[in-house]
Amino acid sequence: MRIALCTIGSTGDIQPFLALAQVLIARKHEVRACTNGYYRERFEALGAEFRAIGPDATWERVRAPLQQIIATQNPMTQFTILAQEMFENPADAYSDSIAALQGVDLAVVHFLDVMGTVAANQLDVPWAQVRFESGGIATAYQLALHAGSLGKILNRVSWRAGELYWAHQERRLFGRWAEAHPDAPRPSLMRGHSPYLNLLAASRTLAPVYPDFPANLVQTGAWFLEEPDFQLPRELLDFLARHPRPLLATFGSMGAEDGQPVAELLVAAARQAGVPIILQRGFSRFELSEAADLYIADYLPHGWLFPRAAVVVHHAGAGTSTAACRAGVPSIAVPHLLDQFGWARQLHREGLAPRPIPRTKLCAKKLSAAIREVYGNSGFTQRAREVAAQIASERGVELAADVLEKLPRKRAS
Repeated sequence: MRIALCTIGSTGDIQPFLALAQVLIARKHEVRACTNGYYRERFEALGAEFRAIGPDATWERVRAPLQQIIATQNPMTQFTILAQEMFENPADAYSDSIAALQGVDLAVVHFLDVMGTVAANQLDVPWAQVRFESGGIATAYQLALHAGSLGKILNRVSWRAGELYWAHQERRLFGRWAEAHPDAPRPSLMRGHSPYLNLLAASRTLAPVYPDFPANLVQTGAWFLEEPDFQLPRELLDFLARHPRPLLATFGSMGAEDGQPVAELLVAAARQAGVPIILQRGFSRFELSEAADLYIADYLPHGWLFPRAAVVVHHAGAGTSTAACRAGVPSIAVPHLLDQFGWARQLHREGLAPRPIPRTKLCAKKLSAAIREVYGNSGFTQRAREVAAQIASERGVELAADVLEKLPRKRAS
């Protein structure tokens, strides 16, 4: 089968699609990856064909809007800024997506890849939508982003208000494009579920599913990319031999122009708590000198690095949160934006992390107290190991491939 994988976003959005590509190619399917050109080499290394969609997500391009997003605590404002950046040129994204989906039998589309969805519908290509968390699916049972519940009636009102707000944003973002393409399907951020199949690529422990979710939604478990040949650097192995239970801090793609003071804050908090630290750069830009209690790392696969830590300080992105749980390691969540707050709440509720520290309230004193709390309470580690066992029992990306191979060619009623 010729299968297009259409995704958008940062590493946490790309990595699961790499995992799916890996499995589908092993099953002798022809895979065409359709995403940001920044990730071309990683998909092609797996044997996938690649089609670039939109401009590259370089540090220089994302740092200004990312700084704006982090500076505000209003999720609606954050999503508005993010949407303006992601859908800056819908005409190009549409034409690229139409070209990329020519001749495929099936498309697997990230829920934020609006133009990928539009193109699949326009070409009458069967498609499956993918989400990595359940906090963005409208339901009477909870508010958005796992923010609790006000009862079914008020929960519905809250979701409806969000739909109305985003209907206005969609007109602003896609209005001119829609006028130029009157016969094309309408782009939608809130009502974009697939009539064929919806995949929730998240563990049951971390992503609750409710009775009023789409009937054709399948929760597969998280999708992990296997990188069996990776070797940790010798210097890091020496550091781990001296410090077998270090703190690991990584903010991934959330590194912004304040990377230097944040890096200094993280190191100061670790030293106040009296623990060694591995500091991973991600998109952050900082200059620090390594020391006996500090190792600075560039890109390293989470599956190899996380199990060697005692606790991971991170931004609570879907991929990083799940990787920490898979490794059986507690978290300290420092959410920066949007769904990260939902993930941070879930980690805390499940006993996998102390109370979250929002990025705008992060300081060395609060962080060092959280570090001491985790190191001093074995219950966090015990719970993390229980969840790791649950995740290990889920077939994840293999189950997703099974379901996709049986995808009905007719829309669900």
